[in-house]
Amino acid sequence: MGYFKRFGDFCAAFGVFAAVMYIFSQYMAFDFEEIESLTEKLKYFFSNEPRKDYRFYIPLILLLVISFTLSTLLHKYPQFTLAVSVLPMIQVITMLDGDKLYERPMLYVVLSGAHIAGCLFECIRRDREDNARRAAFAVDLLGLCAAGFCVYVLITADGIADLDHGKANIFETQLWMLLSYSASDLGIFKYTTVCFGGLVALRLILRDLYYLDALLSLIPLVSLVYLWNSEKIPIFGSVLVTLAFVYAISRFSVMLLCKPKIVNKA
Repeated sequence: MGYFKRFGDFCAAFGVFAAVMYIFSQYMAFDFEEIESLTEKLKYFFSNEPRKDYRFYIPLILLLVISFTLSTLLHKYPQFTLAVSVLPMIQVITMLDGDKLYERPMLYVVLSGAHIAGCLFECIRRDREDNARRAAFAVDLLGLCAAGFCVYVLITADGIADLDHGKANIFETQLWMLLSYSASDLGIFKYTTVCFGGLVALRLILRDLYYLDALLSLIPLVSLVYLWNSEKIPIFGSVLVTLAFVYAISRFSVMLLCKPKIVNKA
C-alpha cells in the first residue's frame, strides 16, 4: 500500500473522528430541559425538532466508516474502492447545499477529496508496476456511481408524495421541498445517466484509448458546469458538477500516468 493511499485513508478516519467529536460536543452542551431518559434524549437530539438538524451527520459518519473499512480491507484490489470513496463527498456536498454542515464545512470537503485521491492514485501506482487496467476500471465504476445517483434521484422523485418526513434523508428532504412548490423538470438527471453510462460502455468497448476517454469526459463536465451556472439544474447541481469534475480529473490522470495494457499475442 502506497503512502498516498495511507494518507487518504487517514483523512477518512480523521473525518469520522471530527464528525463524531462535533456531535458529541453538541450533545453534551444541549439543553434537554425535562427529558431524563437517555433513549429519549437521543431521539430528540437526532430529530428535526432542535434548531440544528444533526440527523444528517449520521450517514456522513457511516459512509466515511464504510469507505475507510473497504479501502483498508480491499487494499489489494484498489479498483473497487474509488467509487465507494466518492459517496462521503456526495453527502458532504449535499449537506453544504442544505446548510446542514454547521462547523468547518471545508474540512470535510478537503478530507473527502484527499480520500478519493488516495484511492485513485493507489490504482495508478499499481498499474504503473504491471500495466494493468485497475485505474481505468475504477473510473468506470465511478461513472456508474454517478449514473446510479441520478437514477436514485429520479426514483425518489417518483415516490416523493408518500415521503415519511420523520425518516427522510437529506436527499429526500430537499427533493420534497423542491417538488412541493414547483413542477421542476428533472430531465437533466436522465441526460446525466445516459451520458455517464454511455461513456463507461464506450471505455469498455475501446479498452485502452485513454486519451479518448479523457477527452470525452469533458462532455458531462462542460455541459453540467454550463447548466449549473445558468441555474438550469433544479437541484443537486453542485453534486452533479462535483461528480463530473472527479470523473474528468480521474480520466485525465489515467491518460497521463498509466500506460495501456499491452497484450502479447505471440
